[in-house]
Amino acid sequence: MAKQVERLIDLFDHQPTSVRLVIESPDWHDGQLGPFTLYDGEDGQGAVVIHHVGAVTLLTDHDLVERYRQLRTELEQLALTPTNTRRHLEDVLQEVRNTSP
Repeated sequence: MAKQVERLIDLFDHQPTSVRLVIESPDWHDGQLGPFTLYDGEDGQGAVVIHHVGAVTLLTDHDLVERYRQLRTELEQLALTPTNTRRHLEDVLQEVRNTSP
């Protein structure tokens, strides 16, 4: 697990990407159903890709895509800032290193 957390921390320094964590809580949100990729088209259309083992589901229905857009907004509000995400990952890495044999 330490190597995985180290890789996430490395992304902050070496990649033009944003890493933000949503901390687990007892409050339910649809983001807990699993990962998805949301594609927004220039024409207002979009698609959602949900990955499964050996397959994907492609959602193009406007109402379903809109639900995932709302979920993205909710997750953006729940997520830690990039700075706080990095601090949290560094704390997790320290904890993992201290408890690993």
